Amino acid sequence: MKKYCELPFTDLRSFASGKYSICCACNDAITPSMEIRNENPTEFFQSKFMNILRRDMIISPDEPKGLVKKVCGQCIELEKNGLKSIREPSEWYGRENTEENWINKSTGVVDLKNKTDRTLRIKLNFYGNECNLECYMCEPFNSTRRMRVYKKLDKKYTQFTPGSFYTEESFEDNCYLEKDRFEKISESILKYKHLISMIEISGGEPAIMKRHFDFLRKFIESGDSKDIFLSYITNLTILSEEWISIIKEFQRKEIWNGKRLDGLDMQWSCDDIEKRAEWIRYPCNWNKIVENIYLYRKIFPNGGLRVTNCPSILSILNVDKLYIKMLELGFKENEIVFNNILYSPSFLAPRHLPKPLKKIVNKKLKNTNLEFLLHFVNQEGDKKEFDLCIEYLNELDKMRDTDWTSVFPELYEAIS
Repeated sequence: MKKYCELPFTDLRSFASGKYSICCACNDAITPSMEIRNENPTEFFQSKFMNILRRDMIISPDEPKGLVKKVCGQCIELEKNGLKSIREPSEWYGRENTEENWINKSTGVVDLKNKTDRTLRIKLNFYGNECNLECYMCEPFNSTRRMRVYKKLDKKYTQFTPGSFYTEESFEDNCYLEKDRFEKISESILKYKHLISMIEISGGEPAIMKRHFDFLRKFIESGDSKDIFLSYITNLTILSEEWISIIKEFQRKEIWNGKRLDGLDMQWSCDDIEKRAEWIRYPCNWNKIVENIYLYRKIFPNGGLRVTNCPSILSILNVDKLYIKMLELGFKENEIVFNNILYSPSFLAPRHLPKPLKKIVNKKLKNTNLEFLLHFVNQEGDKKEFDLCIEYLNELDKMRDTDWTSVFPELYEAIS
């Protein structure tokens, strides 16, 4: 059977910027400027652009051609370097949707009216990006607290992002819709509720985005929740009774990562441990998060829980100890996921580390199962970018009344 990336065939996705997209790794500069504020999700999913992408993906499963070559560059580069990408058929879902008869293989057109089984995955954000943290590497449009920080920072710290760029609109909650628009989007999705197998919620921070509770309740009321799987991307700082009561209503069983899960998978975003974690994901409380891990496992013994890490210039220094700590917390090796390397802001990318620190990281990771991260560490760095990074860390300390030099002493020693 030919293999394709399944995401353009199954996922209705938008980001906190308000813009529709295909996945978190694609080149958004090429995707149409369609936003959830103006167009319904199926309009993007069935757009000419998506049809061409699906067609090109079907006709070039082995050697990417046409639009695939332009859109999927990040994954193609990883594969060329022998690394795993999300462009490959996903082991999480274990099925090949591109062989189904509701897809026209010669045009890439999807026919939702004649589709009968549940394979659509809703990965939309139209609830807002309210967040309780101001993670040092986060894009401003992903967190309301982060927006407030960026407004106070010198503009030299606002950089171009791969596929998009910062504008004044980046400092607004672009995915928070007015009530009428929220209901219209909800109705457009509920029209296909019988085709939906999964709903993924990201933020902001889902635990405090109460509007997404209202959306999920619609599936509980319709009775479809028992046939839908929930997936969350969360900082796990909060695990409220209200949230738990809603989650329990979603009961679809899925096999993800070789494990049978009942209704739920949680992706815990974590970049370091203890005091280092509290500085990077300020102002989180490490001990409270650990408490929530154990509470979650007690309430949802058959639910999934993974830790996802996005290595940056700070977290890469301690990634070996993070890995050990995750094992101590009960995570299995395949539940510790390094899903994306940090590219933006570019001055926080691991490749800008000074050479002495790169040597230390290489020594730590060489001949371990984390060795693949050295592909990103060992790329050519830029001292100007590193200097900007240090300035930036100092600025955050002033605003937060923190001290990065005591939390990340190995980095401080490298510049002393």
